[in-house]
Amino acid sequence: MTHLSPLSAIKNCLHVLAAPGASRAEQKNITDKLRDLPVVIDKSCAQVCLTCRAALWKNKVPQFALARGLWIGAVPAELACLRYVEKLLVARVRHNCCCVCMASGMRKMKANAIAFLAPIPKIYNMLPPPREDIQEVLAIMFTGPCKPTADDFKRTPFLVRQNHVKRALVWLLLNHADYADV
Repeated sequence: MTHLSPLSAIKNCLHVLAAPGASRAEQKNITDKLRDLPVVIDKSCAQVCLTCRAALWKNKVPQFALARGLWIGAVPAELACLRYVEKLLVARVRHNCCCVCMASGMRKMKANAIAFLAPIPKIYNMLPPPREDIQEVLAIMFTGPCKPTADDFKRTPFLVRQNHVKRALVWLLLNHADYADV
């Protein structure tokens, strides 16, 4: 805290952080107009480090400023709530390799997810990808002394909620440049 200063002390210098095209306002629906944010700054910050403050006083963009493209913004609720498999469904490029281990209750049952190696990352123009493509890269195997119960399946992150996937895709189509052609 000794190396921080109130953001209000430099409010007249924030024009230096203007970076057209670096950040834009979130679209809620297709009819909203695209508009850039005037200043790239995290609104939840109330303080600034002394190094950044000194640079702003000299009308220079600080080295690690968000205005230099170092900020992707807050993760929206539509994406933050996605489970592992749901993230696979909305990803334009599929994963090469991943392994997940989970423990379940007192029975020490474990579930392993195996993503098979893809020689060349496949880029999708239509999401979610076809079921056959997901079956190529995802296998789920339960191991342990007993068979999984219905409760075990409810706790696993491998179930897909269609409405969550749809909301995530709609948000990405509206707000992410890489999804404009999907």
